[in-house]
Amino acid sequence: ILSFDHVVLPDDTARWLECPPKSTGLRIERVRSDRDGPFSYTECYLREPEAALVTREALGNRTVLSTLLAAGVSAAAAEQRISATLADVEVARRLKIEVSAPLIKLMRVVRNPEGRPIELIYGLYRPDRYEYRVKLSRDRVGEAPQWTLKE
Repeated sequence: ILSFDHVVLPDDTARWLECPPKSTGLRIERVRSDRDGPFSYTECYLREPEAALVTREALGNRTVLSTLLAAGVSAAAAEQRISATLADVEVARRLKIEVSAPLIKLMRVVRNPEGRPIELIYGLYRPDRYEYRVKLSRDRVGEAPQWTLKE
């Protein structure tokens, strides 16, 4: 854990979390590593009341979502966006890569059963150390069969 701070949420983060401007929340900055070294840099934001449920000690090496679930918070759905970006100086240093190296960029909003956002994650992943996979199945319903997510 690089940082664990209660902050005024950045404007775009407050919008994704459906909070009023200048709302406060918890910001957790991490680098995840395995025996081969670092593979991801993440910034996670929690709005209140979920922010009050997570402590640095409870989080430890667990995911933020597993810590929220252990505290009794329910997660029912998520929207995730994946794109690409280039490493800036700070991220390159933390992930031990060259400045401007390509990265997989992920943004995920997790919602509770009522549809309210409870967690926002921005992640940067080394493509040489991380792979994103999705299983799809062919939906044969209708005139134009489509690919759908496989459970």
